[in-house]
Amino acid sequence: MSNKIGIVLALDGEKEFVQGLSNANKEAQKFKSELKLLDSEYTGRANSAEYLGKKQEILANQLSACTKKVDEADSLSQ
Repeated sequence: MSNKIGIVLALDGEKEFVQGLSNANKEAQKFKSELKLLDSEYTGRANSAEYLGKKQEILANQLSACTKKVDEADSLSQ
């Protein structure tokens, strides 16, 4: 007969943390897909003002999503 002894470690807010990271990852993936679509739409016209404006908007949104992800990770460490 063997007895097993173990420790279960649970963090407060772990579920919310994991959900927040998951949401941030989905959001970043969405912006990555939007950027690929934009690139395919503007093939040969990559220097147009319209393309560059849309690309800047997508990249700014992607940066915001990454910042949110870092903030979620930082909130757990505190």
